[in-house]
Amino acid sequence: MKKGLRWMIYLTTFAFLGWTPICAQNPRQWNEAVLRAVVENIGSAKEMNAVKIGYFGRKGESKVDFSDGFKIINEAISKETAGGKRWFILQNVRGAGVFQIGAVSDQEGFDSYNAIFSEAPKASANGATPILFLSINEFFSTATYRFNSLGLQQDPRTKETLFKAWDAYLRLDRSQLKGNFPEPDFARAFSAIGAEKEAKVMVVKAIADPSVPRSYALLSAGAQVIAADEPLKAIGFLRDAKAFLPQQTRRVDGEVKTELDVNEAARFYDRLVELLEKQNQLPQAIIEQRERIVKTGGGRGKLWVLLGKVGDEAGQKSVIAELQSPELKARETLRAVRILGENKGTETAQLAATQKTVRELLQSLLLPTRKLADDEQMETRLLLAQNLWRSGELDAAAKIAVMEKPAALPGNHRNLWNNLERLQKSLAKALEDEAKKKANEKAAQPVPALPVEN
Repeated sequence: MKKGLRWMIYLTTFAFLGWTPICAQNPRQWNEAVLRAVVENIGSAKEMNAVKIGYFGRKGESKVDFSDGFKIINEAISKETAGGKRWFILQNVRGAGVFQIGAVSDQEGFDSYNAIFSEAPKASANGATPILFLSINEFFSTATYRFNSLGLQQDPRTKETLFKAWDAYLRLDRSQLKGNFPEPDFARAFSAIGAEKEAKVMVVKAIADPSVPRSYALLSAGAQVIAADEPLKAIGFLRDAKAFLPQQTRRVDGEVKTELDVNEAARFYDRLVELLEKQNQLPQAIIEQRERIVKTGGGRGKLWVLLGKVGDEAGQKSVIAELQSPELKARETLRAVRILGENKGTETAQLAATQKTVRELLQSLLLPTRKLADDEQMETRLLLAQNLWRSGELDAAAKIAVMEKPAALPGNHRNLWNNLERLQKSLAKALEDEAKKKANEKAAQPVPALPVEN
C-alpha cells in the first residue's frame, strides 16, 4: 500500500467522521464565496470533512487556489477564541490540509497541531474531546507515514509536537468519546522518528512517579511503547490498567448511564492476550480471554484457538456450542468463523476438522432460529458456499449462494452483494464445465458390441 494512501486511510477511520457533502456540489468545484461560507459556519464533523477531505484531502485542480483556501481558514481561526470547539475544528482542518496539500509552509501545520495540544485541557468543557482525540491520532499517523515521504520524520519539530500529542492523550477524558476510538499506534510513531528510547524512559519514569496519577491512558500507552523490549513489564502495566478501563456515558430514556467502553475494552484484552500468548503463558491468556467474553460479549473464536493450543477439546466443543446458540449475535459467530479460518493448521486431518467445524457454524446461522441482518446473511452464504465448494460439494454450494437481493445496499453491503454475485457466476460456470466433462466422458466410452447370432 502506498504511504500516502495509507495515511489517508488512517485519517478517516474514526466513527464520528463519515463525511457527506453539505451541498450537492463537489467541494473542488466550490467558488471562493461558497468555501468562505462553509468555513465561517463550520461546526460539525460533516462540515469539517467537507473542507478537510473534500477540498484539502488530495492534490489536484480546484476552483479556489489552495493558498487562498488556507487564507480563508486562517481568517476564520483569528476570529475564534482559543480552545473553543470551532477553533479546534478549524485548527485541525488547517493542520491536516498543510501536510496533505503543501500549498503553504509546513510550519503552519506544526503550529496548528501544537496549538491544539497546548489547549487540550479546554477541549472537555467545550465539547471538543472527539476533535482533540482525532488530532492526536491523526498526528501520530501522519508522523509515521506521511512524514516519511515529506522528509519530516527527523525534523526536531516532529518530535517536539509528537511528545505534546502524547501528553495531551494522557490527559484526555475518554468518557466523552461516543463511538469507536482506537488508541493511536504510539510505538510505531516513536520508532519511525527514532525516539523510541526517549519514549520508553519517559513512560517508565511517569509510571514510577507516585505524584503522577495512574490512568488507563498512561498504563495502556506505556505498555504499548515498551512491549517489544520488555513484554513482561508491559503485561504488568496492562493488568494494572484493567482497573481503569474507559467508561462511556449515554442517555437512555432521559437518564444518563455510564457503562464500559466495550470497543476499547475489546482492544485492551486483545493486546493483553497477545502478549501472554507470545510469552507462552497460555493458561493466563485463556483466563483473560474468558474475561473478555464476559465484559464485551465477544472473543469466542480466539478462545477456541487458545484452548486448542493446550489440547482442551472439551473446552473447544463448549465454545462451538455457544457459537451455535440462537441467543448469540450472528456477528460474533461470523467473527469466530474468520478466526478459525486463519488458524486451521497445516496437517490434513486438522484442516479437514476445522473446515467441518466452520461449515457447521455457518449452517447454524441459516437456521430459522437465527436472525440475520442483510449483510450477515450475505456474508454467511458467501463463506458457506466457498467452504462447500472447497469440499467438492458443488451443487450444495450453488444452492447456498442464492438469495434475494436486499432492497438497500449501503456501504459495505454492496461489496458483499457484488462478491456473492461473482461467486454465483463462478459456481454456475463450474457446474456447466462439470456437466460438459461428464458428457464428454460418457461419449468417449466404447459402445458395447452387439452379440453375434449364429
